[in-house]
Formats: sequence, C-alpha cells, structure tokens
Amino acid sequence: MRRAPPPPASPMSPLAEPVLAAIRAAYAAQREAQGDLGLSEADFTAFVAETVAQRAGDGGDAALALVGRLALADVYLAQAALPGDDRAVRRLFKDVEPYIRDRCARVADRSVLARDAADELLATLVTPRSDDPYSARLWRYRGIGSLKGWLKVTTRRLVVDHARKQRH
Repeated sequence: MRRAPPPPASPMSPLAEPVLAAIRAAYAAQREAQGDLGLSEADFTAFVAETVAQRAGDGGDAALALVGRLALADVYLAQAALPGDDRAVRRLFKDVEPYIRDRCARVADRSVLARDAADELLATLVTPRSDDPYSARLWRYRGIGSLKGWLKVTTRRLVVDHARKQRH
C-alpha cells in the first residue's frame, strides 16, 4: 500500500562526482545490508544529495565528510518506509515503536498522556494528512544524527504539546 509519493524530483545538485559516488556506494551497502525495500538508487541519491548540498555546499571535502557522518542506514530505512513499502514500514515500526512508547512514558507525567502522544507519533510517522502527501513526520528526518536521536527530540516536543493542549 502506498501512503505518499516519492519527494518531488528536484534537479540533481551539482555535487562533485566523488560525493555522488560515495552516496551511490552507501546506497549499495545499505541495500545489501537491509535488503531491497523498494527504494530506488535515484531517490536515495537525490534525497542525500539535497541534504549534503544544503549543509555543505556543492562538493569538495566538506560534502564528502558529511556523507561519511550521515546516518545512512537510518536514511535508507526511513526513505523506503515513507512511500509505504510494507516491508520497510514493518521493519521501521519493529525498530522504533517500543522506543517511542518508552520515550513518551519517560517524558510524560501521566500514562494517558504518554499513550496518546505515542499513538499520535506512530500514526503520523509515515502516514501523511490527506491534504499534503509530504506531511508525514518522517519526511523531516535528514540523517543528521541517528533516527532514534531524532525521535527522542520529536517525542519530547510532542509530549509537551499534548500536555499544553490538555491544560487549556
């Protein structure tokens, strides 16, 4: 079942060939390690290239170093899950659901608040609103740091938002 189309194709940034080669090699390594989860090399390369270009410019040593620091295993899984590939979504939720529920329980002062926040985050992680196919929360994850680190911050913010809403 498809939940959202792949991100709109943006013209490939003019990254230096060694940077693009490193991204393609990372894709091959992740596909080998995690299996084919339905994510194309072109989509993975475009997503990572956009992240690198936004943060390190058009190439060179800084861009190549950034590719080496990105959490590309997490990016591969996240990007594969976003369009709704069943295998990728199952694997993602197997990895992150217990973590999200635990983080919500640690941050929230009431179990109902923790459960509600965890349920909302899990429901919106890969499923977009009907009016915006790119509203799924996971589109915001860019690979700067681990997926669990990103989820830790996202979870805390969501629990705080839920607590504020319940007070008003």
